[in-house]
Amino acid sequence: MRLQSVLVTVCIALVGATVQAEPLKLSVGVKPWLAEWRTSSPDGTFRSRVGAIYGPVVILRYGGFFAGATYLRGTFLVPLSSLTVGSTQDADTTRIDTDLTAGYYFNRYFGLIGGYKYIDFTISFPAGSPAQDQTQKMEGPFGGILTSYPLGRSGFAAYGTFTYSALTRRSRVGTIESQGDFQGPSVEVGLAYRVPKSALTFAEGYKFQRFVDRAANTSDTFQGLLFNMAYSF
Repeated sequence: MRLQSVLVTVCIALVGATVQAEPLKLSVGVKPWLAEWRTSSPDGTFRSRVGAIYGPVVILRYGGFFAGATYLRGTFLVPLSSLTVGSTQDADTTRIDTDLTAGYYFNRYFGLIGGYKYIDFTISFPAGSPAQDQTQKMEGPFGGILTSYPLGRSGFAAYGTFTYSALTRRSRVGTIESQGDFQGPSVEVGLAYRVPKSALTFAEGYKFQRFVDRAANTSDTFQGLLFNMAYSF
């Protein structure tokens, strides 16, 4: 509920600011992430089938400044064969990724970005599995750089985003709870296209995200194709 309240507040603030200040520009869109997820710990490694998380993106721009919010949600199937030899069952994993961001473009090629990240996922195992249901909640700040390079006058541009996150992780396996630090990079590179004489922009890229808790010897890797379609007002 707290996360939903934050998202609603951000969206209301963005829309309200757009109405009151004409120079502001609002961009709304949708972002699907077709990815594979892998989590490793001393108890074993779980690797999902390819799945997707998707959801809305809202960005407010004023000159070189920008602020926005992204909310992605999806379900992944994790084969239990990695845990139980010969098993044909799958565990259901629900994952939610939320980013609240702000930043500044110094020019058309380079900018800085920072914000706060929430990641929430639940692994539900089928009856009879030797594994116990798991939940993890991660949150914390991140920061990094943005790069973009227009490819002539074609409307295409190559882009890259490089950030580092310092998250706090709270885990629950069955009735056992634990807490630790999750840190690591996120890298996204791709190609964007602005439709001529239109407010539509399309982008396709590849995103790699890896967080590590060195004290607990655990890691979380999420990677795959990322798509984005946005309309600017």
